[in-house]
Amino acid sequence: NSAYMHSALLLAGGGKRVQWNVAGWQAAAELLGPEIEQTDILATSNGLFALYYLGRYDIDISPSQVAESVTGEEFGRDARTGSYAISKPESLAQLMDCYQTGLYISDSRWRWRDPDVGVSNEMADFLESHAEKIDLPQDWMLNAYRWERPAVAPEAESCPTLPGIGPTAPAPQN
Repeated sequence: NSAYMHSALLLAGGGKRVQWNVAGWQAAAELLGPEIEQTDILATSNGLFALYYLGRYDIDISPSQVAESVTGEEFGRDARTGSYAISKPESLAQLMDCYQTGLYISDSRWRWRDPDVGVSNEMADFLESHAEKIDLPQDWMLNAYRWERPAVAPEAESCPTLPGIGPTAPAPQN
């Protein structure tokens, strides 16, 4: 189990094998706090870190989370967190069209351009070309993007029905 080695490296201050930076997540939460609180959609590919450090997330971009969701399909709900999972750029495009504002924050090494468990190359390319990159210090090991849709929203029936998402959504109840 490589988790022991990762833990030792993290406690020792890092190393090539460490793929995330706790201090980076903490700093991003502080820097982007007001935007995190107000954005309509908060997406990530590290749901547990986002939940812990950012206080919420709405969308987990991960094919493995899609497969583990209640429906096993795009926009399936994670029974553990109440958040939704997507893996395809078309699904993110739909969210960008249907919700006024959005923010993506996640690890820049772990699960980035990783088609098995995280953001695929196609999804990363889509984010890079359809959202504004937020410059963060490289040692935070995070990617962050924001988007805002044009004033005209599509017809409601073309948008996914995702109860409980957004900045005022209640925390999931177990």
